[in-house]
Amino acid sequence: MSSGLIYCWQAFCFRELDYTFSMTPSAQYSAPSASQLTSDLAARALDLARDTLQIEADAILALKQRLSAPGENGAQFVAALNLLLQCKGRIVVSGMGKSGHIARKIAATLASTGSPAFFVHPAEAAHGDLGMVTPQDTVIAISNSGETAELLAILPLIKRI
Repeated sequence: MSSGLIYCWQAFCFRELDYTFSMTPSAQYSAPSASQLTSDLAARALDLARDTLQIEADAILALKQRLSAPGENGAQFVAALNLLLQCKGRIVVSGMGKSGHIARKIAATLASTGSPAFFVHPAEAAHGDLGMVTPQDTVIAISNSGETAELLAILPLIKRI
């Protein structure tokens, strides 16, 4: 039933969109209609949705407090913005795994708002794609742990460039 819950959540989130490809589950699985959901499952789905939104809201408020607190956080943020504004080349964004997905989205958002930006996969960079990076570029490397081997392998090479 949990896959049914996921399907219903997707249907709720994306019901306004018109897809050009099929988002329906495989023919072996028939998603339950809203009338088929038990009241317990429906209540659990709503609780999960509320909990998820609360976690995200709390995380955003915590970031706001970090930028407002006295200390280096605000200065570091402004320094990072200045680096991006002073970039004479392109903004190169890199990350591995989930951080890589986020990095790819950041690069796409920057590019769509007029900043020359692209994503480079750190493993691919180690095997030749680092040739795309020029001395005028600014690199944003994203890692949850700060110990991502693929990023650590290319950082000295980027610094040399």
